[in-house]
Amino acid sequence: MPGAKLSFRFAIHLLCALSVVSSGYFSICLAESQNEGLEAHKAPPAISDQRRELFVQALLSDTTLKVSAKELVQDKPDKALVDVWEGNEAEIDASLADILMKFVRVAPDGTQRSFDLSVRFVGENLYVRHSTPAAQIYAGGVRIGLKGKIPRKMLLQGFSTSGVVIAAPPMEDTGLRGTLICPLDFIREEGVIRSPFLVDTGFRVRSVQLRAAGHAQGRVLTGSQLGMARAYLQTSSRVPNEGAFFDVSYTKDPYASVSYLPDVETQVFNINEGENFLEGIEASLELQTAAGFKRRISIAESLSIEPFTRDERFTITFLNQPFVVATRNCVLLLQQRTERYAYSKEELKLPERIKRGMKN
Repeated sequence: MPGAKLSFRFAIHLLCALSVVSSGYFSICLAESQNEGLEAHKAPPAISDQRRELFVQALLSDTTLKVSAKELVQDKPDKALVDVWEGNEAEIDASLADILMKFVRVAPDGTQRSFDLSVRFVGENLYVRHSTPAAQIYAGGVRIGLKGKIPRKMLLQGFSTSGVVIAAPPMEDTGLRGTLICPLDFIREEGVIRSPFLVDTGFRVRSVQLRAAGHAQGRVLTGSQLGMARAYLQTSSRVPNEGAFFDVSYTKDPYASVSYLPDVETQVFNINEGENFLEGIEASLELQTAAGFKRRISIAESLSIEPFTRDERFTITFLNQPFVVATRNCVLLLQQRTERYAYSKEELKLPERIKRGMKN
């Protein structure tokens, strides 16, 4: 309700105005127009050509893809810079989940047919569900294990020639995950396969639905000293981020917290034929002590869906028979996760309004 949201924001500003503490330190939360120069939206971290090629080669050769999500800004940070944070609170995450792609085929007379394909990475598994599978046994979808020596290239048949070939390499980490999706099926007449060859069904991705989530919260235990806690969430331009995406506190034992709370839980994005899709969300947390010890954490997820037009070949087995898959009209779905950690020691810089308050 718009009225409820307005009242909530008024309450936040009222709390900010009453945040002077008796010790002479201030705990401030900035209004939406005072976000210390940060914007609600930023370009999502792109997936590099090198990583894309790494995924494709692992897929074609059935070798294990292992891309770590964790990145230390310093190769070997000073132990003293890290140990000082023991016992301090830090909780942060960002994710893009519940991916649903709509495939559409337009007939020469202008009529359209469509189906949805759900893709989820959960733990060590990839779950794929076709909205109109050819066999009822697949109504709940299929689970593809991401580890071990098991087949990860398969045909998921769809009703009335709307099948897809799903292919993925073995994967052992969360830094980069993905799957190749090819709109291929057998030609059938009255339920009977008339051709032993997989053919392009003409279905193309026309929209993507996803659910973005994120939060960041942290506290610095400073005793009687002044410290800083800053938390913020940023999304790509088409992912709504209209709420309170920024929080900062300068006080004793400062605490900051933000959560991604969109008006609509899932977002739908239209895609033109041949268009590359890239969206993302990033959560960041910065904590600093009076002595200048600083900890920065950011977690970002990007989702890329793009045409895969390379003329590659691989084989799948269906009904105990091998079939060659041509990749010219496939789409490549890649999900990248990056977790960055940085430790330093630098001067605690206070806003002018805080410095003036301390002098009074």
